[in-house]
Amino acid sequence: TSRLRIQAQEPSQRPSRLRARYTRLLGWMLRHGGWSALLVLAILGSVALPMQMVAFDMFPRENSRQLFLRYNLNAQYALAEVEKSVDTIENWLFAHQEELGIESVYSYFDLGRAESTIRLLDEDSRPLPVDEVQKRISEGLPKIPIGIPSFEQNRSGSREQLAVRVSGEQTDQLRETAYEVSRVLRSIDGLRDIRVDVAAADWEVRVQVDRERTQKAGLDSQTVAQTIATAMRGQELRPYQTATGEVDLVLQFSRADRSDLQQLLQLPIRAADGSLIALSSLATLSNADVPGVIRRQNRRTSINIQLATDEISPDEAQKRIRPVLDEMELPVGTSWDFGDAFDEDAEQAQTMLVNMLLALACIYIVMAALFEATLAPTAIISGVFFSFIGVYWFFFLTGTTFSFMALIGMLLLMGIVVNNGIVMIDHVSQLRRSGLPREEALLQGASDRLRPILMTVGTTVLGMVPLSLGDASVGGDGPPYYPMARVIIGGLAFSTIVSLLLLPSIYLWMDDLGHWGRRVLGRARGLPFADAGITGHPTPPSP
Repeated sequence: TSRLRIQAQEPSQRPSRLRARYTRLLGWMLRHGGWSALLVLAILGSVALPMQMVAFDMFPRENSRQLFLRYNLNAQYALAEVEKSVDTIENWLFAHQEELGIESVYSYFDLGRAESTIRLLDEDSRPLPVDEVQKRISEGLPKIPIGIPSFEQNRSGSREQLAVRVSGEQTDQLRETAYEVSRVLRSIDGLRDIRVDVAAADWEVRVQVDRERTQKAGLDSQTVAQTIATAMRGQELRPYQTATGEVDLVLQFSRADRSDLQQLLQLPIRAADGSLIALSSLATLSNADVPGVIRRQNRRTSINIQLATDEISPDEAQKRIRPVLDEMELPVGTSWDFGDAFDEDAEQAQTMLVNMLLALACIYIVMAALFEATLAPTAIISGVFFSFIGVYWFFFLTGTTFSFMALIGMLLLMGIVVNNGIVMIDHVSQLRRSGLPREEALLQGASDRLRPILMTVGTTVLGMVPLSLGDASVGGDGPPYYPMARVIIGGLAFSTIVSLLLLPSIYLWMDDLGHWGRRVLGRARGLPFADAGITGHPTPPSP
C-alpha cells in the first residue's frame, strides 16, 4: 500500500514584505507631515522642466506611405506642355523606383494644375524611411520649365497646411511682397518646401481708353468697351430658321483676328458723325498676367506662403518666424499673420482644456454625492494632477510629441486615475466608521488596498505597452494611437506611486482643514464646538 501525502505550500513572503515595508514608510510620512508637504511641493515644481522641453504639435506630420507632389505651375500651359513636364518627373521617379522603394505613381494634370501621388512600399519592404525618401526626391528631381515641384506636408487629423498669410489691397504689389517674404522664410533653419500658394496665372489684354480723344470723337468709354466685347466674345443674334430646325448665330471676329494684338488695334469704331476710327486712336492695349485665384480674408486680399517644418514643432516654427518677419519693412497697407493651421492648434488645445475641466467637475460632483462629503473627493482628485505631471515626464524621457491624441489620452486618464483613490479612501472611511482612529485607519486601509491597486495599475499599463510601441493609427493613415497609450502609461504609473505615498497625507490635511473650518464656524456662531466627523473621537475646542 502507498500513502498519498499532501503537503501545503507556505504562501510567498514577498507580498507581505512589500506590504510591511509600505506600511512603515507610510507611517513615517504620516508622522512627518512637513517632509510630506515638501515632497508634494517638489513634485509640483518639477513639472516646469518637462513642460518646457516637450514639443507640442496638435496635428503632427503623418508618417504615411503616400507622398503628394505638387508641381506649382507658374502659368497656364497647353496640355501637351504640362504632360511633357509630368512625364519628365515620372520617368525620374521610375528610374529610382527600387532605390526609393516606390510602389506606384499616380499623376493628374490640366491647364493650370499638376500633381503626382507617390505610393511607397510597406515599412518592412521599404529600404529607406519616409523622411529620407522625401528628402532624396526633393534634391534629385529634374528641373521643369513650367513650375517648381514641392511636397505637401500631411498633418494628421487636419487638412490645413502650415502657412504665413500676407494681406493687402493691391493684388500686384501683394504678389511681389509674398515672393519677398518667401525668400526671407527660406533663410530660417527648420523650414523647408516654402512656396507661394497662388494658382497658375493667366494672361489678359488690358484696354485703357483715352477719355479726351473719345469725347472729341463723340463717343464714350462704354461704347468703346461694348465694341471690343462684341469683337472678342461675340454677340448672339436671333436664331436662323431652317427646314430642319433653328441654328444659333453668333457675330464675332475670326479666331486669327482675335488672337493678334495688332489686328485688335485696327478694330474700327463708328464715331457719332458716322466715320470709322481705329481703336488705336482711342485707347492703348497691353498684356498682363492675372492670378488664377483671388483669396480674401477679413475683406482683404490675401496670399498664403505655405511651408513645412523639418524636425521642429509648429510652436517652435512660430517663435523663429515672428522676429524675422517683424523686422521686414512691408509696403504701406500690407501686413502678415500666421495661417489658420497655427490658430487651429491653439483652438483645439483650448477646446480640450475646457472638456477636461468639465470632466473634472463631473467626476468631483459624482464623488461628492456618493461620499456625502467634499474633503475626501478633494483629496482623491489630487491624483489627477499628479498623473498630468507623470505624463509630461514620460513624454520628456521618451521624446514623444504632445499631440491631439495625447489630449484625448489625458481625458481618459482622469477617469482611470481616480479609481485608485476611491478604492483606498472608501475603505479608510469604512474603517473609521467602525471606530478605528484616523491614523490607524489610514495605515490599515492603504495597506489592505495596496495589492488590488498594484494589480489594477499593472494590468492596465501592460495592456497599453503594445499600443504605445506600435504605429497603429486611426483609419490606417490617420493620427497614431501611441501618444494616447503613453499618456495612460506614464500618468497612471506615476500617479499610483505618488498617491500610495502622499494620498493618505493629503487626506489627513483635508480632514484637519475640515476640523479647523468647523471650529471657526462654531466660534462665529457662538456655539460650543462639536465634531461632526465620522471617527467618534471629537477634537476638543481650543481654549
